[in-house]
Amino acid sequence: MDTVSSPTTVYLRKNITQITKKDESGKEETMWQYDEREMTVAEYADYLASLETPATKMIMQSLSAIELGMEEIALGMEV
Repeated sequence: MDTVSSPTTVYLRKNITQITKKDESGKEETMWQYDEREMTVAEYADYLASLETPATKMIMQSLSAIELGMEEIALGMEV
């Protein structure tokens, strides 16, 4: 959590992708595109607490198992 930029606001960014756009002169520039939500420090603490529910933990464990299986399949396919 960045408390230097703003001691009262937390910026939560998701879906971060790198994009290329042309400026006014036609030169290509690399930029970042993302969804952003501003929250107070208290709202952010509540958000983090909501991620700690038993259901969320179970979902995250299932996703980890799926990702591990996919990695093992990919490694098995490498020659």
